Amino acid sequence: MDRIALFPVTLAAFLAACSSGPVDPPPPPPGQVEDELTQDSDGDGLTDADEINVHKTDPHHPDTDGDGLFDGEEVDVWETDPNEEDTDGDGLHDFEEAMVEGTSAIKFDTDGDGVNDFQELRIFETDPLRPDTDGDGLDDGVELLELGTDPFRKDTDKDGLYDGQELGWGTDPLVADTDGDGLLDAEEIYVYSTDPKLSDSDSDGLLDGDEIFVHNTDPNDWDTDDDGLIDGDELLYGTDPFEVDSDFDGVADGVEVANGMDPLDTDTDDDGLDDEWEFYNGTNPLNVDTDADGLLDYDEVFSYGTNPAASDTDGDNLADGAELNQYGTDPRDFDTDNDGLDDGSELLVYQTDPHDVDTDGDTLLDGAEAYTYFSSPTLVDTDGDSLSDPDEVLVYGTHPQKPDTDDDALTDYDEVHVHGTDPLVDDMDGDTLLDGEEITLQTDPYHVDSDADGLRDAVEVNVTLTDPALGDTDLGGIDDGPEVGRGDDPLTGADDASCNYPAPVDRYDPGYVPPPAPTAHPFYVAMDLKGYINGGRFEDYYQDRNGDGTVESYSSELTFRIYNSLQLEICRITYDLSDAVAAQLAWGTTGNTPLYNAFDLELRDGISTCKATDPARGLPTDLRDLFENGQWGLAIGDLDDIEPALKVDVASKGKLWAQDYAPYVMGVFLTADRRTAHEISWGWAYDNSVCGTAPAQPQAANAVKLPASTLTLPDAYIEAYSFKMLDLNSL
Repeated sequence: MDRIALFPVTLAAFLAACSSGPVDPPPPPPGQVEDELTQDSDGDGLTDADEINVHKTDPHHPDTDGDGLFDGEEVDVWETDPNEEDTDGDGLHDFEEAMVEGTSAIKFDTDGDGVNDFQELRIFETDPLRPDTDGDGLDDGVELLELGTDPFRKDTDKDGLYDGQELGWGTDPLVADTDGDGLLDAEEIYVYSTDPKLSDSDSDGLLDGDEIFVHNTDPNDWDTDDDGLIDGDELLYGTDPFEVDSDFDGVADGVEVANGMDPLDTDTDDDGLDDEWEFYNGTNPLNVDTDADGLLDYDEVFSYGTNPAASDTDGDNLADGAELNQYGTDPRDFDTDNDGLDDGSELLVYQTDPHDVDTDGDTLLDGAEAYTYFSSPTLVDTDGDSLSDPDEVLVYGTHPQKPDTDDDALTDYDEVHVHGTDPLVDDMDGDTLLDGEEITLQTDPYHVDSDADGLRDAVEVNVTLTDPALGDTDLGGIDDGPEVGRGDDPLTGADDASCNYPAPVDRYDPGYVPPPAPTAHPFYVAMDLKGYINGGRFEDYYQDRNGDGTVESYSSELTFRIYNSLQLEICRITYDLSDAVAAQLAWGTTGNTPLYNAFDLELRDGISTCKATDPARGLPTDLRDLFENGQWGLAIGDLDDIEPALKVDVASKGKLWAQDYAPYVMGVFLTADRRTAHEISWGWAYDNSVCGTAPAQPQAANAVKLPASTLTLPDAYIEAYSFKMLDLNSL
């Protein structure tokens, strides 16, 4: 009734319209003339002219299309087509839609839900004026034509979710339990917070419904007890999904399973050690002998104290089981007998006794022999040289594996017990002949010039071919050295005529002059030399020094120049070299420079211009005591470390080094201990065409060329000049 009341016509009019046809309008009153432009012949509310010219309707029939609505109503009220009984083509007449159902006669689907008005009214009986008849959030067309849900029921599958919600959640509105896990979709969303689309929300192998209603586990936590084993696996292994450690052995179920252990057995390998102990102490809970050393893990822990996770507890390369059961050594002690040699090396390398510190009984520990002395711990005399290993390493310092330690062709034993030479020095006197060669040649291995003839033994053997054990090889009356120095043949006695050398002149007053009060502060020393070498000794010589034609006699002299801390000369001390003798032992130099001649100095009665030394300097009050009480020596040889500076000095004077200096200039060396010589001066050697006569004007024209490093300097006059200072305290 409410719907009918909406329309502005009476029921009588509706029934009249539904009769055989519309009623003709009454004739106009008598005498009235109608205007043709406003005439409405059929009284339908449209002028005849509009019907004919505009709407194409029948001006004599008020309802041209017979749909129950006057043409004027259709045009002016309902906006329908007066020539079409079903304007929107939805299967309902325009009058039925406009006057009865209240739907739109010009809209095929009044509510726009995808189902036309006729279908909603005559087929599905849904409300054509409401797109969502049941208010579930889905249009009727979607429910009817797409999903198949009930448009009259908000929750088609009765799962607690409106059909429209299910589409939002992605669940099936026709299935109450979309994922088939035993839980309604609404329960999963609003009660348990599980995923209604996944039967196993936490992927633990159990359905969500089973977790809630059967196992009481958490369907949102795949490992309810956080033991590292998912709930589904716990049921598989028979463990308790609510207990981290089902067998209470101290190891979580998940850890046990991941490592192959039995989560229901506290001692998986039944070795007497709980899985927890084994797992956290590095042993294998699945193996009774983790390290495969022949000992059970339990026994290693509780009986032997060894490491069950390491086959070699003490790291001596022997398995613990072998040490205990085969060798009887201590598997916890790297070196059972504490001899410095580990048990493995004793047994596997050296074949020594790991229970005896000195296997060969030579008083040397096996370890010391193996690692320190490199001798054999199983032999008393490793190299078979008749010196026992302890004598070699502790007494003589020789190599116990080399019968001839210094490779001088003499066994260590012969050097020590027969010849008295040093088994560590191959050339005792430094004459370049090995001690073994000297013994064969019958020379003295302790002296560079065994026969004291002025020639080194090596020179006699390798150069002059003279007898190094005989001073005068040709028995001509003059020793080999002077003969070679003069250019004579030391192998022919006929040329041994002697020169008449001047008698020594002692120019020095014996005894010391008492020094004055201590005012000198000496710091450095330099050295000059003028002398004549004859037959390996310094002798007096003749020289015309002032150029007056008179040759006078002079002593060979060594002068020390003394300097203060500012390197200013403060005094000199001069010595006669008549007492100098050939050096008895070979010296070394700081630069390993070859030496031609070396002399041991016996300095005495020096002439000094020096005042007494200030005691604060730590030097003798009289500096002569420093030089006359030491082991001083003088040597001549190749230039050493002063050569670069000397070259610069020569070049600054416009001289040619290679032509005028290099073939002649030699170094002069000083030693205070007769072991190490320091280069201090440089000098020239000059020819002596007349025995003992030095040139009046020394120059390159009469200079002597330097000898090969294996030869001594020929007899010559020597002049050396200060060039380098040495620290007095260092001497």
